[in-house]
Amino acid sequence: MESCPSIKNILLLDSEGKRVAVKYYSDDWPTNNAKEAYEKVVFAKTQRTNARTEAEITMLENNIIVYKFVQDLHFFVTGGEDENELILATVLQGFFDAVGLLLRGNVDKKEALENLDLILLCLDEIVDGGIILETDANLIAGKVASNSMDAGAPLSEQDDPELEAIRQRRMQELMAQRGVGNQQGSEQQKAQDEAKRLLNLKRLGVEDVILRAAQMGQIVEKVSEERLISLLEQINNQTTKQTKVTIQRRRSVLEDDD
Repeated sequence: MESCPSIKNILLLDSEGKRVAVKYYSDDWPTNNAKEAYEKVVFAKTQRTNARTEAEITMLENNIIVYKFVQDLHFFVTGGEDENELILATVLQGFFDAVGLLLRGNVDKKEALENLDLILLCLDEIVDGGIILETDANLIAGKVASNSMDAGAPLSEQDDPELEAIRQRRMQELMAQRGVGNQQGSEQQKAQDEAKRLLNLKRLGVEDVILRAAQMGQIVEKVSEERLISLLEQINNQTTKQTKVTIQRRRSVLEDDD
């Protein structure tokens, strides 16, 4: 029976390798000196890599480390050598994105230190005792926002409708920020896919497109000439007399074959 995925530590360091926020879930580093020594080695090993667009992975002391940088902050997640690096990367991305939501996109050391309580709450929502609790950035940020509003408030204030409205509005803002980003990314991907499809059709040439479409059953006798012209307009952005003649010839070939 496979064991549950386990995280050994999560580190957030600055551009000089100094601590911003760290959490350890393993006895591999029993003292604070051991932890600080590990952090220095991790930083020295990764500082010259380019981990700003995508997460990178490395091995150190029989551990797998996935990491990602933004501005003057370095994010790290450590797991054992037998852990699945994709799971570690998912934890890293969840932490990375949740911090971005909580800091409203201003992800740098200054903002992180000013909101250190949110960062620490974020870590608590992601991992507990090495066990992964949550990796969805929306849920993590929402829970942190809710808990931060509740922390230290008198019982009479916790039931205040105005405070509840503020809490709900803040959570909605966090969720909306993430949702807009996903929607824009999806629309951009669709546009790119459509552009590639049209480019491939254009490379085939007008006659080959019609012939291939006919062979695949996409163009049949009932399809109007206007519809065929419309399809070609998407490829060439214009319809010429020569195109019409080509279409008529191909339609004649199809009718003769029938």
